Amino acid sequence: MMRHLGRLFGLLLIASFVLAVAEIPGSVVIACAVVGLVGLLVVENLLTWRQAAAFYRAVEQHAAQHGLVYYSRDHLRRHALQYGLVAIVLLAFAVSIALNVLFATVYFVCGFFILGVIALIVIELRNRERCKEAWRRFAARHDLAFQDRLRIKGIYQDRPLLIESFTVRLFASSSRGGTGSTRADHTRVLAAVNNPGDYVLYWEKGRLQGHPDTLAQDILEMTDLGQRLTAAAPQHFGLDDEIVFLEIPKRIAEEAELQFLADLVCDTAEAVEVLYIWQRE
Repeated sequence: MMRHLGRLFGLLLIASFVLAVAEIPGSVVIACAVVGLVGLLVVENLLTWRQAAAFYRAVEQHAAQHGLVYYSRDHLRRHALQYGLVAIVLLAFAVSIALNVLFATVYFVCGFFILGVIALIVIELRNRERCKEAWRRFAARHDLAFQDRLRIKGIYQDRPLLIESFTVRLFASSSRGGTGSTRADHTRVLAAVNNPGDYVLYWEKGRLQGHPDTLAQDILEMTDLGQRLTAAAPQHFGLDDEIVFLEIPKRIAEEAELQFLADLVCDTAEAVEVLYIWQRE
């Protein structure tokens, strides 16, 4: 429902450009553009919020089973605070432009830019230090090797495990022929699996699929991996050769979330191994 509504607002936004080319009165074009843009932003934020809430609740339930303190409501509150900070930054930027025009000087915009850069650097340093502490605690708790560049390696649940954070650079072409890039933090979890049956698993459009065709259904029936995968919403997940892998487009900053993702990958590996034994019998 929400995704269909998002497409509707997107079409309305496109329609505003078509109306502008067709020389329709400006008030109609502006109304369509504003409604389409605002509606699209609201829908996308609601979808993001719903997915984040599902993830936080799943982690909270999993954390309780392992004696970790994790409250989904606190993380939802922090999630909402991020949107509030974005709104404040946009408002401050608009005010700085207005003051710049009013007093015919560039000092307000320049000052805002400098303060914004300093604030971003401070926030990034604090977040990264918090991430390091969470990763360090998880590694120490399970006797794993931790590296400062957010990398954990060792034997977890009797199988080799690797967790690492890395940055992806995304490139986009502009209408003038140039290219721009943005950076996004990702987290990847990999675990070794004994896969003599040459099974294949992959996550596509919110569904677990695999080869043989019945593999995914058999695993979903014998475990709760389906619900946990839906909550995690991985960008990439699957079984390839003798590696189970998962990748999500965010940098994990909580020990309980690392536990949730590591157990998700390792439990998938175990389910594959158990299923092969059952089918052989």
